[in-house]
Amino acid sequence: MASAASFAELSRRVVAALSLDEETNDRQAAFTAYLQCVAGIAQHLLQFDTPSSSAPPPAATGDEERCVELNPPTASSSSGSADDQDSPSPAPSTALRQDKSRTKLFLLARLCIDRAEAISTVTSTNQSEQPNLSSQAPPRLPTPIQVQSQSQAPSQAPSQALSQSQTQSPSQAPSQAPPPHAQSPSQTQSQTLTNSHTAAPSHQMHVVLQPMERAQTANRILHQTFQLQIASVQDEAKRSAMYLSMMRKCYENLSTARRQQAELAAKIKERNDRIRLDTQRQAIEREHQLDQQNQQRTAKPAQLTLQQVQKALSDGGASAVINLLASMSSGATPAVIANTAANNGVITRGEATMIANVAVFDASQKRAKESLQMLQEIASHPEEARRVEQFVLFVFDQHEHPLSRWLAESLYTVITAFSKPIQEADAESYLEAFVQQVHTILQRLTELLPFAYLQLNSETARDQLSLTIESLVFPPSMPILLRLHSLSSQVALCEYRLGLDKLENSSLQSLGIDSKFWLGASGSESMSSKTSPYASVISLLQSLPQVSTPSAKLDILVQSIQGIVQQVEIYCRANSLSVSAHAVGGDELMPLLTHVVVHANIRTLPTDCWMMGEFMDDSAMMGQEGFCLSNLQVVVDHIRSLGETPEVAAPSCASSDPLASTPSSTAGIVPPASPARLPVSSVGEMFDDLSDDEGLPKV
Repeated sequence: MASAASFAELSRRVVAALSLDEETNDRQAAFTAYLQCVAGIAQHLLQFDTPSSSAPPPAATGDEERCVELNPPTASSSSGSADDQDSPSPAPSTALRQDKSRTKLFLLARLCIDRAEAISTVTSTNQSEQPNLSSQAPPRLPTPIQVQSQSQAPSQAPSQALSQSQTQSPSQAPSQAPPPHAQSPSQTQSQTLTNSHTAAPSHQMHVVLQPMERAQTANRILHQTFQLQIASVQDEAKRSAMYLSMMRKCYENLSTARRQQAELAAKIKERNDRIRLDTQRQAIEREHQLDQQNQQRTAKPAQLTLQQVQKALSDGGASAVINLLASMSSGATPAVIANTAANNGVITRGEATMIANVAVFDASQKRAKESLQMLQEIASHPEEARRVEQFVLFVFDQHEHPLSRWLAESLYTVITAFSKPIQEADAESYLEAFVQQVHTILQRLTELLPFAYLQLNSETARDQLSLTIESLVFPPSMPILLRLHSLSSQVALCEYRLGLDKLENSSLQSLGIDSKFWLGASGSESMSSKTSPYASVISLLQSLPQVSTPSAKLDILVQSIQGIVQQVEIYCRANSLSVSAHAVGGDELMPLLTHVVVHANIRTLPTDCWMMGEFMDDSAMMGQEGFCLSNLQVVVDHIRSLGETPEVAAPSCASSDPLASTPSSTAGIVPPASPARLPVSSVGEMFDDLSDDEGLPKV
């Protein structure tokens, strides 16, 4: 049996090893001292010949390893907790002393093993991070705990590894220990403990821990060290001070580990981004090489039947024809496809010549490399509409580009033809003709761009293509549209404005709005646009005349109607009311939208409403855009009906209409370099008669 003097000697040896580890930072000597302490403890454990019912302290669980106890340890918990839990009945005093001595020896052994494992892990980590610092580096220290596999969790506690070594089967170490039935439990445990540290396995591996895992291991060792120190202190104040010091050191370790973990994550992200960019660049280079090889091949024009062309046009328009021609012509260029489409009557001969000139223009420009790179990005990321918009704007920003010249000449011809003064009786027919010309320009550009650049021939690209073309066509065409519509609808505009004036001082109650949608305001009093509970929606709707494309106007209208519903939901949540009981349905929406329209006071709202309906896509009519536009049209018609009186005179209202006095000029429209020589009705044939001296040779 181990005496008090021998236990005190072992304690001094452990303290000396801790001093070597922490003060002198001599890891090699500290590692050797720890192993000597473990060997001495094992020899003392062999002196316990009498079997005991008490077992070594149980292995700590994962939660106990990762977390530091929140309550300060006490002397009783550090010395006799294992005996209280494992002893089913009181033992004699001698056996009890043996159990307590054995428990203390196991605690010292566990501390030495944990510190030795930490020294070995840090040494292996430093050697793996700096492999080329010296050609004659010292040999790597052996890991005291055997690593079962590389996939083992790094957070496994040393105490769990100790328990595994203590419960190791005889078949795993036949030469180190006899069968368990030939030895006492204490001899089996001590001999297994000694063998696990004196003989390293041949398939031993070194585990490199992450910063947070290293901090958890350090905190666990720190906690066990302080437990031994606190157990030997009787003063409660010193015990509390030591506990607070331990908690502070653990917190500093975790803070440092979090910072290191964040730096490691940033480095990993930077490396992954660099790899991703390199991969994308290589893919683009390979695709560029394939395109150059395809362009060098000679492709014969595909021969299509009239039935194939008609079927493709009816199914998917010009886009389906492009796909059909590209599939039938191996390695066909845009010029070959356009020429074949012109032979089959899909596009005109002048448009095919223009598409061929696009390829010649791109090859002769210094910015051709930038254009090719943007096209490759569109082909590799067809879902990103932003890339399509950037490329289309890039094309039309070049004034000498064939498509840019075609658009400039078309707009100049059409706007010049419709800018002359007209009579009010002819305004409606002029408006229909101008709208038809705008539709023609939009349609031809939408079809010609995919012919010139095949990367734009996808569903996502076509949707964004239409929006971008609208932003190019409508700003110069908007003054003519507004002037012609105001001249053809003077009476309707006057009636609408009179209806707005009648409802100017209307209250929420007078408009038929239910009291639950007053949102805390007084429903019987008139209010302004700023005092209305829907002031934010009114402000949003007032920006409708400031945008110049029908798609942008539709977006504002949809956001305004959604804003009405959101205002009601915000009010219900702020006042703990049921949202379902305040749901805005179709019947409740009309009075609310009327209130917003009246206080927005947009005098040209009928014109904006007509423009959105005229240039809306047919597929959008069945969606939320069509629903919102239908509700707005009902509100406009209702307000107009309030202003219908026999005394209304169109000339009196026309004098106050700012749009009716719009000068018929072409301000802001830049004339093209060479005006078109064909009538507006033959826009598609505009490039048939271009001469060779314009810098673009015929193909």
